[in-house]
Amino acid sequence: MLTDRTFHPDEANQAFTTGKLLESGAYAYQPQDHHGPTLYYAGAALQKMAGHDSTVSLDGTLLRCTPLVFAILAIVFGALAVRKAVAGKRNAAIVAPLALVAFLGTAPAFAFFSTFYIQEMLLASFLLMAFWAALKKNGFFFGLAAGLAFATKETSLISFAAAAAAFVAVKGRDAFKLPEKTLHPVVAAATFALVSVALYSSFCSNWQGVRDAVVSMPLSYFHRAAGDAASTGAADHVHPWYQHFKWIFASGWKFSELALLVPVCAALPSLLRKRGEEDEPARRTFLFTALYTAILLALYSAIPYKTPWCDLQIVVGLAVAAALATPFLKSRAIACAAIVVVLCCHVVGVVAINSNPDSRAIPFNYAHSSPDVKRAAELIEKEMANAGEADFVAVGVPASDTWPLPWYLRSQLARTGYWTSADELKAVADAGGKPKIVVVPEADADKAAKTFPHLKRSGIYATRPGVLLTVMY
Repeated sequence: MLTDRTFHPDEANQAFTTGKLLESGAYAYQPQDHHGPTLYYAGAALQKMAGHDSTVSLDGTLLRCTPLVFAILAIVFGALAVRKAVAGKRNAAIVAPLALVAFLGTAPAFAFFSTFYIQEMLLASFLLMAFWAALKKNGFFFGLAAGLAFATKETSLISFAAAAAAFVAVKGRDAFKLPEKTLHPVVAAATFALVSVALYSSFCSNWQGVRDAVVSMPLSYFHRAAGDAASTGAADHVHPWYQHFKWIFASGWKFSELALLVPVCAALPSLLRKRGEEDEPARRTFLFTALYTAILLALYSAIPYKTPWCDLQIVVGLAVAAALATPFLKSRAIACAAIVVVLCCHVVGVVAINSNPDSRAIPFNYAHSSPDVKRAAELIEKEMANAGEADFVAVGVPASDTWPLPWYLRSQLARTGYWTSADELKAVADAGGKPKIVVVPEADADKAAKTFPHLKRSGIYATRPGVLLTVMY
């Protein structure tokens, strides 16, 4: 079941934004609190088709089906791109796409984030679409894909920078020559601008969104990337430079992507040598992909602010490079063996993820919600079902620690209030408020008990790593 894994705080936050879009039909881009709008429009469209029209009625399974749809599209565009890249090499047009499907479709990080309701999988899909369009030399689809990628997440700019650097490194001086058909880059630029403006302006209803996307968003995430905790609260996510290497390659053998290096390293000696005219396009495309992935990893490593979902784009690049390498292995037997090795290693990780989706051993479960959230929500739901219509729940925890409790309590949305601290709850009591249930951090339990003497503590719930909440009723 797609809802077996407890909703991550970020997923719950994105879900509520989707619910607001469903209810109002309007969306206003907020550069400091949210990413681009593509996830919300896609998620809302899927909910709408299923007959849901409010935050309360949101379906968790459908929410997680949204990135799953784009995961399938990512595999399709990746296979098409790889097939185009090796089209001139005998049998490669069959081997390489199949290898891509096997490598990418079973990669533990890809499998995990394919049902994670955040922007990462959409970004991967649009970037692979742009890669395919570039190989096809189709300016319209390249501009469309790049525009959608930019309208998905600000980290698309990092991918664009890595791709530009890799392109120049592979092409050399030829990278700066105008293409034979100059109309292609014009069409690409125009389409990119049109798509970006349409989405960030909420289809011409919020022009401030365009300014925010061009000015406020890059500045906001520059501070975050620099680890500026004072302005962004990024201190909790500042990690050493090697953290991405650790998440991708050294977070337990079950979830490691080291297997993808097997075909790459095996074919590297052959691919570094210049080959015949027939193989040269495929060789150059491999070198571009390998350099792009390495540069992307280096850029993310240089940024102090780190989260494991950013690794998805690196893993995708690594899978594409591995697939492009397979036709250049010395024999079909070696190519098949490399594919089997990668597939077996990946399947072990995917099985481990599905067998215990909330496990802390999974490196992608970063700042993940504990199943205690569900238990606390079930208790609150039960008590509220027995309460009068005038009774309400008061949740007095810092906003960042509240999530994803509001998601699991969305059926009680009209009777639930959220404050930023237990101190602010005192104003509720002073105004004569007598909530049926109060949820506060464990450290504020004594203070809340004095504020609401009619309530008793029922238990402590570990909702996130290091976050203990006390439920009182």
